[in-house]
Amino acid sequence: GLNEDKMNYIPNTRKLVRKLFTAQPNISNQLISLQVCQAQNRPFVKLSGTMVKQERQKCQKVFLFTYGTLMSGMNRHQVLQQANATLIGKTSINAKLFTANWSWPFLQLNPLGSSTVKGEVYQIPANLVDTLDHIEGYYPNREDNLFERRTIEVDILPCDKIKAIVYEGGKDLLTLKTTQIMSGDWRAAIINRFPNGSQRS
Repeated sequence: GLNEDKMNYIPNTRKLVRKLFTAQPNISNQLISLQVCQAQNRPFVKLSGTMVKQERQKCQKVFLFTYGTLMSGMNRHQVLQQANATLIGKTSINAKLFTANWSWPFLQLNPLGSSTVKGEVYQIPANLVDTLDHIEGYYPNREDNLFERRTIEVDILPCDKIKAIVYEGGKDLLTLKTTQIMSGDWRAAIINRFPNGSQRS
């Protein structure tokens, strides 16, 4: 079982248990047991029963990290809604965020840098990727794409590290006159610039 001493001893266990019970009010009816497990030297809470199946399915699908117009409340979010995409959670990645015209942002990945970009991770159907490629102006084997599709690792519960696709600004975007969004938060930047809500893109 999961006693108080063990929860205090292992980092993040208490936080994760609280998160699970907050997200799943009826978890007590579905949860058979909680065990503290060790995987790759990183502690996590292992679920058994139906919750294991549900969480495993989440962690084996295609994931998308979105940071701009596809986020909840933004003008292209309906693309994800219509595809029944599932929000896994919010996180941030090492990158720099820019905009050229305040209609949409783009990022440049910077794995070793200190700048971060905030966004949302969604589980999406695999067949949605082609649609997203078209929206973002990405075509395989072309050198002048508006955006490039990359695969990165992101940290997010309950899956720990997962691989997600993200659309990075193409090299041509860097030739434009751009504004760097130092906060790395497109939603906050838009709200700050357009407080009356006229621009939610």
